[in-house]
Amino acid sequence: LSNVGTVTLTERSNAGIDLSHALVGVAEAPCQQWQLCGGSICSNTLTRDGKEDFDCGGASGDFVYVQLSGRARLTLSEVEVFSAASANHEYHLELQGTAHTAWKVGDKVMITATSWNAEETEEAIVTGTFVQGVTIKGLLRHSHVGCSTTSEQCVVAAEVASLSRNVVIRGEDGCRPVCGHFMIAHTNHGFVCGVEFTNLGQTEVEGRYPLHVHLPGESPELVLKGNALHHNFNRGVVLHGVHGMNVESNLCFRTRGHCFMTEDAVEQYNIFRNNIGVLP
Repeated sequence: LSNVGTVTLTERSNAGIDLSHALVGVAEAPCQQWQLCGGSICSNTLTRDGKEDFDCGGASGDFVYVQLSGRARLTLSEVEVFSAASANHEYHLELQGTAHTAWKVGDKVMITATSWNAEETEEAIVTGTFVQGVTIKGLLRHSHVGCSTTSEQCVVAAEVASLSRNVVIRGEDGCRPVCGHFMIAHTNHGFVCGVEFTNLGQTEVEGRYPLHVHLPGESPELVLKGNALHHNFNRGVVLHGVHGMNVESNLCFRTRGHCFMTEDAVEQYNIFRNNIGVLP
């Protein structure tokens, strides 16, 4: 094998394996039992759609290997190997608006599906910005239609949104199903803006969500704005016993359950504006 670019591991829903901790590499000799395989180690670069991408940087060798802790196993169908040429292909995206001008090289972006299949939503890495859009790198397997949303002829256009923020609240690796959670409790004023929430949420304890507003009552001075919630395990933004607050320009991508929810259905006069919910 030569010029190995990316190795992609697919997580089976019933396997319970944290593939982000796998050791992936390219070596000249086969692995020996109970020993590290050595060779060129590939770095974990991207989590997407139940998959983990490992960048091998164009390494060459006779074997591509995957080592997992304990007795965990993968089948050949769960390991994909891509050449460096395909893994490093760059794309130019022309975007409307100016939000992308604040994106940085290395940020992760989400590109929504424009077909009937929502699972064709994909992720990529920003490699550069220009006035009209960005350049990205990644393994894009699907077409994403674009058009000017101000045109009457525009029927469907992909949404492109950044998953990255300067402030990151992240659950510990391998924490599922008892990951961390973030709660604003009994506080009717505050401002949570520009935060990335990921790997959060508990499914075995009630009321443990990535971003949870809990029983503040009347809250016209409580605002959640410009946050990114992605790859979480129990819902997204949850409002409980709150009235009159503002939830604006937040992204929720890939979680289990609702992206945006009022918990008791008695919450009133809350404003949800310009939010994006993708693949709950």
